[in-house]
Amino acid sequence: MTARSKIKGNRWESKILAMLHNAGFTNAKKTYQPAQSAGLDPGDIHVNNYKVEVKYRRTGTGFKTLRKWLENKDHLVLCEPYLDPIVVVRFEDYVKLLGVQHDKREN
Repeated sequence: MTARSKIKGNRWESKILAMLHNAGFTNAKKTYQPAQSAGLDPGDIHVNNYKVEVKYRRTGTGFKTLRKWLENKDHLVLCEPYLDPIVVVRFEDYVKLLGVQHDKREN
């Protein structure tokens, strides 16, 4: 990965982290390079004991079809043979789901 790519990725990770903080998830923290260079895959951000991976594409390559499928829907479930389904949600819905999980853990 080039230094330029790392800078772009870092910028978006910081932006998503700020969005989580603004949504009330002040416990959200960014993971840093030493863990990644040690061969660990800690994700980019940790929030409520979840690992979050942030991906950015300037042209939306690979995301356009997902956005089309998600249009006028609440969630998108991607299925492949022999693999666990993947759920795609908008950031606003993701924050709501994180909040529900956080509330359940506190009770």
